[in-house]
Amino acid sequence: MKEVSGSRKKVLESIEKLRKRSGYSPTVREVASDLGFKSTKAVFVHMKNLHDMGLIERKSGISRGISSRDDFSIVPLLGRISAGLPLSSESDIEDSFIMEGSHKERFFLRINGESMTGAGLEHNSMVLVDRSLQTKSGDIVVALLNGELTIKRYFEKENEIFLLPENEKYSEIEIKKTDDFSIVGKVIGFIKSV
Repeated sequence: MKEVSGSRKKVLESIEKLRKRSGYSPTVREVASDLGFKSTKAVFVHMKNLHDMGLIERKSGISRGISSRDDFSIVPLLGRISAGLPLSSESDIEDSFIMEGSHKERFFLRINGESMTGAGLEHNSMVLVDRSLQTKSGDIVVALLNGELTIKRYFEKENEIFLLPENEKYSEIEIKKTDDFSIVGKVIGFIKSV
């Protein structure tokens, strides 16, 4: 994962947004205007740095010669998820991260609670979730249970489904036939808080 923050990240996100909106690469001036910059110089400097990092390609002498590489994705941090009792769903993007490869089905969530500490998922850690992966019994998942998000270990036994905590202070959750239950995605990684 490449660390891009602050204005550089805003420039990169603006290039992507403008390219998706119009179907072609934006000019330096269009990016500056999109970001509310009065001068194109700051945008140019950030683009040079992004080019040096390998995140964009620039063709000199061409007005629309800026393009983001197709082999990376901007993966959003969508908010907090309960590692304890289920938490109401929130979908505001708090931040985003640059990852190599195509990861349109991935997102980060920040852990709120302590029910998964036995799996290394501590309060304020971030988990990387993939919506496209098949889940199986034993996987850590983000689940939507009766309108509320939670993160637990998914477990199936004799046609019964359970969500298991990784902390003995918390109880397992048995999914009943009357529950509105779905798996949002599989946890494939995490970043511990410092």
